[in-house]
Amino acid sequence: MKTILIGNGLDIQYGGSDYYCTSIVKRAINNVATGNYRETDYPALIVDHLWILLDLACKILNNRAFIDEKVWADDEKVALNSFCLRYTNASIKDVSEIGFEDYFLLQRLHFNLTYNPQIGNSQERIDYFEFLRRFFLDAIYNEGKICNIKYPKKLGKFLDQFDNIFSLNYDKNLERVTNTPIHYLHGAFHVISEKYNNDSPMNKVMGIKTEVAGKEHLYSTALTTYCGKEKADLLTQADKVNGFLSLAHKFKEECERTGTEIYPQLKAIVLAKELCPEYVYPQNYCYHLFENITDEIVILGLSPANDDHLIDVINKNICKITYYSYPHDNIDSEKEIVKTIFAGKEITFLTVTDLWNSFK
Repeated sequence: MKTILIGNGLDIQYGGSDYYCTSIVKRAINNVATGNYRETDYPALIVDHLWILLDLACKILNNRAFIDEKVWADDEKVALNSFCLRYTNASIKDVSEIGFEDYFLLQRLHFNLTYNPQIGNSQERIDYFEFLRRFFLDAIYNEGKICNIKYPKKLGKFLDQFDNIFSLNYDKNLERVTNTPIHYLHGAFHVISEKYNNDSPMNKVMGIKTEVAGKEHLYSTALTTYCGKEKADLLTQADKVNGFLSLAHKFKEECERTGTEIYPQLKAIVLAKELCPEYVYPQNYCYHLFENITDEIVILGLSPANDDHLIDVINKNICKITYYSYPHDNIDSEKEIVKTIFAGKEITFLTVTDLWNSFK
């Protein structure tokens, strides 16, 4: 079996510098300044908050010890170690110089630092992660321009050799150059998340309705966060919800027997199952399909940072790796990192510019 895993390097090659991380963060801020971001997610507050997170990043890089006691989870520790390896105080003087996914880590650490056990977490504090997600997704969407990036026909011929094509991009531009099905590992702009599906039994019983018309990309399955473990949890969320749905009647019976009040989220599941006994929470992601890849994989346009859930699968199932890299001053260092990440694998390094040239 031959698989290809495609990252945002492809959209950068054919869509230009608009899709650099720096450009995405700058555009997100500019969208608020120009009124192009029309969500009610406290947009001005989000922009101001980025400077607070930048200050936190500088403090961490200046003295890592001050944050250590507030790094509670193993995935936070791993992500923080990666963050400290990739940034220095000298490299970040502006909010645009921090990758947008790293802001989710900084927000998590800020969340930990400001947590008051006597007050607990307000829904607004919890929802802020979702506000941040929509803020950046809108900038990636770029008023729909990302969905109109044109790829050369020869790219399609190149892709025809693969049994599986997995994309980490949210656009469906690849579908225009190949007939091989595209699997969107981290979701896609054209697929509405079940969380915001107004026809979902869970939303109906809770009286939740979201106005998604014209803003489908903000309420889509496109996910972004700071580490592979959290991404994997989101990618397999349907398994957990369906497990609860299968036991809904038992939860209700137990609460009635003990006279205890059912938690709101569990109540939604119980009521949804009563409303629609056949309801199954949809598998909007193809992570389980990715978990079953074997033999060899080609990695194209992908940086290993923040995607250790994919690295774990590759290390478990794959024997041979072809890794395309972009030539730069630190290419030897990048190759050593890749060799370390995929220790013991047969790795072939190829220059991605040669591939792009072959499509002309």
